[in-house]
Amino acid sequence: MKKSRTFSFKYLLMDIVRISAIPAFLYFRPKRLYLGKKEKGIFKGGVLVVSNHISIYDPLHLMFSIPSRRHHAIMAEEFCNTKFKKFFYVTCGKCILISRNNFGIKSYKTIVNHLTKGELVTIYPEGKVNKEDNSVKTFKSGCVMMANGANVNIVPIYMKPKAHWYSRIIHVVGEPIDLKKYITSGDKLSMEDMERVAKDLTDIENKMKELAFNYKNK
Repeated sequence: MKKSRTFSFKYLLMDIVRISAIPAFLYFRPKRLYLGKKEKGIFKGGVLVVSNHISIYDPLHLMFSIPSRRHHAIMAEEFCNTKFKKFFYVTCGKCILISRNNFGIKSYKTIVNHLTKGELVTIYPEGKVNKEDNSVKTFKSGCVMMANGANVNIVPIYMKPKAHWYSRIIHVVGEPIDLKKYITSGDKLSMEDMERVAKDLTDIENKMKELAFNYKNK
């Protein structure tokens, strides 16, 4: 399957947005902490980034944190309820719209197709913006099914809630999750295996949360 090129007219508007965001990138000075060892190349090729969901600006903050990659953030279609939002997030930002109440095989294939082409896809397995006292809700196993369908690693990220809009961006990056290590029988992940991965991802998020809040911002 044809992979994404460094330059493509398809991503022209997205790249313009990324370039125009450089001043904001310099202002917010994204700080990446690591849970475990810092690995090179974990964001290369097809990768599914899973993260907690703290605001509608999460896709932009992750773009600041991983500026070297184009991002395809999964977004609830009911959020893009105006022409401007659809233009900005879908036409320019190349977000992938899905229905929370009717997630079907078409949406699944679209996401797997992006991953298989070597692209970076971001998903928020909590399901919706979580403002409950900085807690991390249990991750849903659907994200594991997508990564498994494309045979790519999952990279967990924890985004520390900002005290103010102008606060520095603090993200914690976990080690990549190789789904093959979770297979308990045969050569494929079972539903039980996927649930176990989702539980481990939630536990990892909580560990990264602790690291983020213990970090003394400089």
